[in-house]
Amino acid sequence: NINVYGPRRVNEAFNSLLDPAGRIVNISSSAGATFLAECAPERQAQFMKKTATWTDVTDLVDECVGLYAASDVDEAMKQAGLGSADGYGLSKALLNLYTIFVHAREDNKRLINAVRQI
Repeated sequence: NINVYGPRRVNEAFNSLLDPAGRIVNISSSAGATFLAECAPERQAQFMKKTATWTDVTDLVDECVGLYAASDVDEAMKQAGLGSADGYGLSKALLNLYTIFVHAREDNKRLINAVRQI
């Protein structure tokens, strides 16, 4: 909720107030990249889809929430090609996908990125 739906709510609330040349910057983490590195290649492609839609984002969120309901979350995530059950890393990987979606939606009209501390 915090790392995907929260940024979306803020973006939707303030997007019309931004200057057309304004920037959207989401605060991410290297945990997203670490999570992604443990995923199967086809899952990595899902998280880096350049033409991502909001439906792509929410479908992946819903799938992962369902996997977290399993009695053995780690095994369920591995079986689904999603590496580990690192919830924080997963949420940041989803935030990065959301950032890709916003960039695609804005059609390169403004600078949109996700940053992480080094």
